[in-house]
Amino acid sequence: MAPSNTDPATANAPTPLADWSIDGTRAFMDAVTHAGWERWAPDNAGDMALRVVVKSCPRPEADVISDVESYLEGFLGSAETMWEEPELLHNIHGHPLHDLYDEQMRDLVQKRSRIDQAASELGLTPPRSVPDLADYLVAAGVLCRTITDGTTFLVPAWPVLPPEDRFTLTDEELQTEDAARRQERYDATVDRITDLFDPDGNRKTTITTSLQNLAAAAETHLDEVRLAILTFQNTELFATDPTIATIAADATFQLTIRWETFERTR
Repeated sequence: MAPSNTDPATANAPTPLADWSIDGTRAFMDAVTHAGWERWAPDNAGDMALRVVVKSCPRPEADVISDVESYLEGFLGSAETMWEEPELLHNIHGHPLHDLYDEQMRDLVQKRSRIDQAASELGLTPPRSVPDLADYLVAAGVLCRTITDGTTFLVPAWPVLPPEDRFTLTDEELQTEDAARRQERYDATVDRITDLFDPDGNRKTTITTSLQNLAAAAETHLDEVRLAILTFQNTELFATDPTIATIAADATFQLTIRWETFERTR
């Protein structure tokens, strides 16, 4: 029996998803990704969201939490902490990962600290356990809680609001989010464009082409290709004619790929 009443934590809590079809739940998962919640929630947030919708009907919160904890038990050897303390992580030889992978560990510590601040703004303590993760996603408006016959269910929220609508982001963070969303928007098109450079073979550095030809190769429209190139010029993946923003569809130009950027980012 589907939940019939909601128990929002705040007066402006999002509405539980009504469309439990495959298209509806896929749209929810896409919205979670595109809004940036994998960057603005603790690790395993995407896994929890997926387990909420995996059976295409509301699931008891206890079952969802149990599933995520079981996964962590196998992956980390413990379900006690959902966000393993990176300062304490070691490899199988006992070497501190924080020394071996200093940059990655520093990024992880920085992300954890920033999300702790966001949790505080949402009225929560720093999220460390799987139940904490559920509380965070509900407070952030990614999930909703509903209650039926005394059982609490976790269900998708709809629409999924971006992080900046739930807590305060700095101007720099907003700019970073905007750039990340633009890149995600054009990722598939860029993958098809980079295929023209034969990344698994000869690895051409430059090709002579046109927006018309690129659109045909990428199976998309001209504006999509133009905006994809402009977006990824900013990441230094591509270099091309400075008139790309206004160049005619059939005009030829040279498009150059920077393989060092490709290796680092793709």
